[in-house]
Amino acid sequence: MICKSDFNIHILYLYILQIEKVIVATQMLESMAKNPRPTRAEVADVTNAVYDGADAVMLSGETAKGRYPVDTVKMMSNIIKSAEKFENRRDDLVIPHIGKWKTTDNQAEITLAKSAVTAAQERDAKAILVLTSRGTLPRFVSAYRPAIPIISFCPNGKVARQLMLNRGVHPVIGLNGVSMPKRPIRAIRHAVEMGFVKEGDDVVVATMEADEDMGTIATLKVATVPEGVLSDS
Repeated sequence: MICKSDFNIHILYLYILQIEKVIVATQMLESMAKNPRPTRAEVADVTNAVYDGADAVMLSGETAKGRYPVDTVKMMSNIIKSAEKFENRRDDLVIPHIGKWKTTDNQAEITLAKSAVTAAQERDAKAILVLTSRGTLPRFVSAYRPAIPIISFCPNGKVARQLMLNRGVHPVIGLNGVSMPKRPIRAIRHAVEMGFVKEGDDVVVATMEADEDMGTIATLKVATVPEGVLSDS
C-alpha cells in the first residue's frame, strides 16, 4: 500500500514489482468528506494512479465519516473509468506496464500470461478467460494490464477473494467437477451469461493443465463465441 503523498517516490517500484498488488490510499478524495465534488487536484491524483499502474485506489475517511459516502464512491468509480478509457485510446501518453521477470519457477505461467494478452490484442478479443487452481496465472495476466476483462474461474472462495484486488480480474467460483476438455466452453458460456461477451466475440482461454506424461502444460486457446452457446446448456 502506497500513501498518495509518497506515490512519486515509490513509482519506480511498479516496474520491478508488477506482480505485487499496489494500492494507492489516504486522502484520495478528501475534500468530499465535506463537499459534494472533489478538487481538480484530487481528480488528477486518482487519474495518475490509474496511469501509473496501480491495482486499486482506496477511500478511507471520505466514506467512514464524510457527508457524502455514496457520492464519493460513485465519483471515484467515474474517475477510474474515464482514466481507463483515455488510457486505452492514448497509450503513448501513459507509463507502459509490460513487465520483464527473471527466470523463476513460474516461468511457464509468465510466458502464458504474456502470450494471452498479446493474442487478445491482436485478435481484438473481448475477454481473457483464465482457469486457475491457485490464483497465480490471473495475477500474471493482470500484471500485463490488458484493456479487457480478465475472468478468472477459481476453485473456491479463498482464491477468489485473494484475486479481488488485482487489476481487471473478475473472479468467479465455478467449473468444479467439470472435465478438462469441457471447461473452455463452460467458461465461455458463463462469460456470456454474465454479460462480458456475446455471440461472435473472440475470447482467449488460458490455463495450466495437468498431464500424466508431461506434468503441467501451459495451454492457450483463441475461440469465437458460437451461436446458440446458451441454448446448448
